[in-house]
Amino acid sequence: MKNSTVLNGFNGHKTIDFTPSQPQSSIAIRKGKYDEEVFSALDLYNRNIKELPKLLGELIPKVGIILLAGSSDTGKSIFARDLLLSLVLNKAEFIGFPFAENLFRKAIIVCTEDDDLAISYLIRKQLQDESEELKLLCLQNLYFLFDSENLIDRLNSILTKDRIDIIKIDTLGDLVNDIKDNGETRKLLSSMKKLAMNYQCLILLMHHTNKRTESLVPNKSNIQGAGGLEQKCRLVLELRNDLNDSNLKHLSVLKGNYLGAEYKHSSFVLECDPLSLTFKNTGQRIPFEDLIDSQKVNSRPTKNTLPDYSDIDHHRWRMILSPIFKKYSNGLLRNQLITILTVELKAWYNLETAPGKNKVSELITRLQLDGILSDPATGGLRGKAAIINLIPFTEPD
Repeated sequence: MKNSTVLNGFNGHKTIDFTPSQPQSSIAIRKGKYDEEVFSALDLYNRNIKELPKLLGELIPKVGIILLAGSSDTGKSIFARDLLLSLVLNKAEFIGFPFAENLFRKAIIVCTEDDDLAISYLIRKQLQDESEELKLLCLQNLYFLFDSENLIDRLNSILTKDRIDIIKIDTLGDLVNDIKDNGETRKLLSSMKKLAMNYQCLILLMHHTNKRTESLVPNKSNIQGAGGLEQKCRLVLELRNDLNDSNLKHLSVLKGNYLGAEYKHSSFVLECDPLSLTFKNTGQRIPFEDLIDSQKVNSRPTKNTLPDYSDIDHHRWRMILSPIFKKYSNGLLRNQLITILTVELKAWYNLETAPGKNKVSELITRLQLDGILSDPATGGLRGKAAIINLIPFTEPD
């Protein structure tokens, strides 16, 4: 190797003329089974890919695995079917996002929940506004499978003969014995990813969120099952109902590889036509924090602190004390009243912890001084005779 050191007059740093050395003897690279699976960085660089291929706008990728989750009553299956019908019917867009060019406009739906009779009815309902000519021309490009046995092999057989854009799996939970089993789930998803990569198609998984997560801010941790599930997906979406309008749905991006921040943190507000079961984008965006019912989140009322004695007016004290002395009409000893009033104050002011007995005893003394409770000590009564009563209220003259 030839080296020569010169001084760079501009910055005073040393630079080195470098001539790569040649190996003394050539090394033969053994060709093996990895020839088609291992790529050099130069191979990848020379592809000159400047943007990742998309299927729908910038939202949905063309290749890989994506997941749509939601509770059982949000209409996620209807939404996904509307997407696939729009694809095969050669629609220009879906919910405001344009379909990419050069698509095959073909799709497969794997149904494990609905049977062929239900799907026949639902498709006819969703296509009632389309022309018969268009339906006859395009519906032959949408295929249905109602049996998930040997699914990967069957899909592989179809894909070797026909080019498909999207495969919808409805639902993922029916394909595994235990969705919480990380190993089993990742094994299935690895097979699906290989299928998607080999045939350059998209696999859309339909799945459920955990129970009662509608009261939580949209988050990928709300999704039912193993953690490896969302890790294998390039895009994770959630569909949930609007709090006030049953026809409005919120589509939220919970995870989006290569998606900008403008797609996240707020939902896309969609309107579902109850007659045609089709979706359209209202153009509204709602922050995730506004999608939850704060009253449900805080179903337990806010815990308070006991106000100071001077902050509780005499009328309020009588409201608190009247039920006690109505029940114990013969009056109470001080220790008895302390115990009962402690419980009553905790419930009345929704306290996290009950006030201490010394505090309640002090309050009773103040109530006696203000003439709300009787004070046996003023009459020289002691022991069992020291009965406290609520002094009847009289209007001032």
